[in-house]
Amino acid sequence: MTTLAQTYVHFKTDASPEKLDVARKYFLYVAALSASEHFKNEVLIDLRVEEGSLKGWITVAGALYAGICAYGSFREGIDYLVKDGKEFSDFVIKRTLSDAAPPAGALVRAERRLGVPGQISRLLPLVEKAEAEFQAGNAVAGREHLAQARVQLDRIEKELLLAGETDALNQLKTNIPSVLLAPQPGPVPTTPVQTLYVPAVLLDNRRRDQSNLSPQKILSMFDTPPKPPHLG
Repeated sequence: MTTLAQTYVHFKTDASPEKLDVARKYFLYVAALSASEHFKNEVLIDLRVEEGSLKGWITVAGALYAGICAYGSFREGIDYLVKDGKEFSDFVIKRTLSDAAPPAGALVRAERRLGVPGQISRLLPLVEKAEAEFQAGNAVAGREHLAQARVQLDRIEKELLLAGETDALNQLKTNIPSVLLAPQPGPVPTTPVQTLYVPAVLLDNRRRDQSNLSPQKILSMFDTPPKPPHLG
């Protein structure tokens, strides 16, 4: 299973055990509603919360290859999965703010993170820029873009292999010109690659509350919608 999307919220509030329990149930329910609406392929939901102030990480995982195939071509599938991830997080964040109506200043931060599809969507333009620079005879600029692309590709490859997503990895590599992956002569400039994505494996030091639940399973746990947490 590959991380397809992640929502992060941080509220400045007294997170008592009772309030955390309410928040867990609410976040699970809203995440299940959003995942059911926005993802075409089968996904699982993982929820973590951190005590103190209220911090929550809602991760959606699924088979990347199946997600891509659900939309047709590789590039179209990645674009749609990125769109799905954005809309998933937007729904969760907006619904939480609407239902919980936190007072001014209670929301410290809310982020939408786009998982591996987001990483691939940032990789492909770098590959295209590198190819264009080499074709134009601008070897230095081409190697600069290629260096950044290789850093991202290496990160993506490790995550896909860890998730057992060899089909998705092979499909990715068929969409990258082999000449750009071959060793290039001369020094390669290095530029740090910025990303907001935080892989789920980096969150294992935090408390895991609910993991690997399908949206359908989560929704079946509730006879009525759970109440939102009090964030005042």
